[in-house]
Amino acid sequence: PSQPTGWLHLKNASLTVVHAGSKRTLIEISKIDGSLPIAGDPAQAALKIDSVSAFGNELAHNLAAQLDWTYPLLSLKPLETEIGGYKFVIAGRIASFSGLPIQIDAGFPRQALAAVRLPFDGRATAESLAATARFRGLLLAPGTWQGDLVAESVSPSIRVGSRETKFDRGSAVTVLRGGAISCVDARLIGDELSLLGNATLLADGRAAGAARLVAAPESATAIISRIFPRLATPSLTPLATPQRAAFDLEAFGNLSQLFLRLGKDGPIVNLKH
Repeated sequence: PSQPTGWLHLKNASLTVVHAGSKRTLIEISKIDGSLPIAGDPAQAALKIDSVSAFGNELAHNLAAQLDWTYPLLSLKPLETEIGGYKFVIAGRIASFSGLPIQIDAGFPRQALAAVRLPFDGRATAESLAATARFRGLLLAPGTWQGDLVAESVSPSIRVGSRETKFDRGSAVTVLRGGAISCVDARLIGDELSLLGNATLLADGRAAGAARLVAAPESATAIISRIFPRLATPSLTPLATPQRAAFDLEAFGNLSQLFLRLGKDGPIVNLKH
């Protein structure tokens, strides 16, 4: 039967998500104004948000979200915004059931990627980059959270020092399951050089990963010597064809102290934060 719509009125409200162990602020949504329909007959509403920040960095500001309520779902209509000069589209919905089931979909429409900082004083660019992401689960039960991120790029390039390496394409697939986030496959494929890798981070901070550089033996040696100048002789892994060799990196430990094995039979170095 028809029932009057129930509303939750917000004025200058804020929402902060913190890490329970370190008390570090993860997400902060500031100055929320508007009314949320949460019960009764279908309704539509608008919500104004002054700013959204993650890990202390502002992602977006002056957002106007359009909402739709049809029991039991409160839906966010696709919202187009810019973060760091890039276009994003986000939509979502939450149900008024126990645990608050939620789903969020985000998209990074295909667009050029400006220079992005990388480790070892590197920079990356791409002719185009596109990505889609989905998060779902019970909002009040982190153990149920699941996420997927798929990204692909065209003509990416990496510059380390004065040397620039161009690739034909790149891709990455990352998943969140059971409190662990894993990049199950990441690759940059080129005629002269290819990079492959994967990594996993557990909820308790433990981490592990592997990366492989594939190139002509002399090129692989030259690249590794520039990145790790203290490594006397890089330990290369021979491949089926003598025209190609691989250099393998293995990382393991936790976020506060990572260890890195340089080459298949190479030395282990301690990366302290």
